[in-house]
Amino acid sequence: MFSTPKTLIVRPHVRRVLQLATEVSPLRKSLRLLGKSGLLPRPIWARLPVAGAFSVDLPSGSSFRYSSTVGDMSGRGLYWRGLLAFRNEGLATFYRLAGRAKHVLDIGANTGVFTLVACAATPDSVVTSFEPVP
Repeated sequence: MFSTPKTLIVRPHVRRVLQLATEVSPLRKSLRLLGKSGLLPRPIWARLPVAGAFSVDLPSGSSFRYSSTVGDMSGRGLYWRGLLAFRNEGLATFYRLAGRAKHVLDIGANTGVFTLVACAATPDSVVTSFEPVP
C-alpha cells in the first residue's frame, strides 16, 4: 500500500502557520527581538518570510534600507538577525575596514549586502560592486 510521507502533508501547513505568525505585529516584533539577540534558531528564522523594504542598523548608529523578496535568504537573515546573520562572513571586519576606505570594491556582490554596508560605513567614499553571475 502506498502512503504519503507526513512531511509532505505537514510542510504546507507549517509554512502557513509561520506566515500567519509573521503577520501578527506583536508576535513579529517579539520574533525579531529574539532573532537580533541570537535567541531565535536558524531553522526558524530561515523559514520566516520577509517581503518589502526595512532598515538594517549598523554598529555606528547609521543604517541602510534593504528590499527583500520572499525567497531572499540574505534579506531574511538581515531582517530577523541583523548583522549577526553574517558574522561567519566577516561582515564586522569588513565594516570596520570600509569605514576607513576611500574606495571599496565588492567583487561577487550577489544581493549587495556588503555594498550597502560599505556605503553606510563611508558615505563619502566610492563603492563599486560587481556580480559576475547573472
